[in-house]
Amino acid sequence: NGFSDPSMIREALSYELLGNYMRTPRCNFARVHLNGAFMGLYSNAEHIGDPMLAKNFSSTHGTLVKCNPISPNPNTGPDLRYLGANSSSYTSNYEIKRGTGFPELIALCDTLNNRYADIERILDVDASIWMLAFNNLFVNLDSYSGAFRQNYYLYRSESNRFTPIAWDLNMSFAGFTMVNNLPSGRVDTTTAKTLAYNSNSTSTLHPLISKMFSNAQQRRMYQAHLRTMAEEQFASGNV
Repeated sequence: NGFSDPSMIREALSYELLGNYMRTPRCNFARVHLNGAFMGLYSNAEHIGDPMLAKNFSSTHGTLVKCNPISPNPNTGPDLRYLGANSSSYTSNYEIKRGTGFPELIALCDTLNNRYADIERILDVDASIWMLAFNNLFVNLDSYSGAFRQNYYLYRSESNRFTPIAWDLNMSFAGFTMVNNLPSGRVDTTTAKTLAYNSNSTSTLHPLISKMFSNAQQRRMYQAHLRTMAEEQFASGNV
């Protein structure tokens, strides 16, 4: 509980802020008692399952993919690269929680990497851009935007498009220090405050970012989403 976050507020605060822009789990705090003994205050994040999906998507029957590798590795991960048509190439980095799964996920990776002009038919691009903008602005690097490209879900609803769901935000606000595009490989306080808005925009390991940046309209959407969150959450004094 509260792993790597002595403040205890990163997770609940991040979900509260990001929930203004995309579908997210709810998160609050709980006083936990075990057999009558008070164990302390815990961060309490909503499970990404049927109640959460029904509330946000009006459906629980679509394909749900957990994008979290068995063993995080800077060279492999749930980065949405196309690894061919064999599902065995994906099983160590993606977990199908519901639905038929791998054929649909592979089709997403194929479209993202090889037929990007068709991406909006299979992916909620706006929600994806909100997630990437949040990861950058709030320096949430234990995520797709960081070294391991992990800690998110994909849900394919009845619209037949995948929507990303941000997850595991306890290391936002620069709580996660490993970034593979820095000379030192580490984030310090100064680097966290000056993280480039186009971080990983040319990375071959981050096709969701690099492909989005290669599209002029989507790049402008990303910049607009960054400005919106900066103005509404920081400049306004809300945070």
